[in-house]
Formats: sequence, C-alpha cells, structure tokens
Amino acid sequence: MIGRQKEIEILQKAFESPKPELVAILGRRRVGKTYLVRTFFQEKIDFEIVGLKDGTKEQQLRNFGYSLKSVKKLDTLTVPQDWLEAFYLLTEYLESLGEPTRKKVVFIDELPWMASAKSDFITGFSYFWNSYVSKKKYPGHHLRLRDSLDDRQDHQ
Repeated sequence: MIGRQKEIEILQKAFESPKPELVAILGRRRVGKTYLVRTFFQEKIDFEIVGLKDGTKEQQLRNFGYSLKSVKKLDTLTVPQDWLEAFYLLTEYLESLGEPTRKKVVFIDELPWMASAKSDFITGFSYFWNSYVSKKKYPGHHLRLRDSLDDRQDHQ
C-alpha cells in the first residue's frame, strides 16, 4: 500500500504486542481506512461488523446478529436484545474458536453509527473489553477498531 507505511507499522506493532490492543483509525470518509485494515489483516479477522448508516438500535443489533450468524455459519439467527448480550455472544464465539494462544481480531467498522447516545453500545463494549479481552494473560486477543469520528460529525 503506497503512502501507508506509518499506519502499517502501527498495526504491525499492535498485532505483535504481548497484550490486548485497541486501535482506532480516524479520518475523513473515503480515504481507505477500511481497505487498510482488511488488506493488513486479511484472513486474520475473526469477526467483522459494519455499522448501518442511520440505523436504529434494533437494526444495528440485528446486523450484529447477521454478522455472527455468517461467521459461525449458522442456519438460525439470534438477534441480541441489547449490546450487553451482543458482546456476550461475541465472547462466546471467540472462545469457541479454541486456539487460546492465537490472537483474535475483531474489526468494528463505522462504529459511530452503532454507538449513538441512546444505544448503550458503550455499556456492551466496555463489558466485552473489561471482562473478556483485558483479562487475557497470554499474548492473545487483539481488538481492531475502525472508528471515524469525522463520520459522526457528518451525520448529526
């Protein structure tokens, strides 16, 4: 990727870190943030979700359920009732992958569209981070978060 060496080095350092990492990539729309993450991690992404522009909380949660259904290759859809349940289901899925010393990558794209003021997304996410990710004692789980704050400003 031309002109992205600094960003690639940051992602590489975070991925090789012996502790859980949260990486936020900020920037204007349509500058290649999603492409950067997908190209760098390729098959290493264990779970990916893209927020829905102007989606309600219920639609965002259904979208989360669809993303889990797809990655787990399930026939039935489980729609979480709230973000706490959504991240609990994600925790169960990541644990089901086994390989406890392999780093897990979660890619949340267009996070501001999911984390509206009344969505309680931060409640679920903080549960996920504090009760699951941050407790890992081995060089394991890594979270990749693609969050464009500029997008939030564009859509308010």
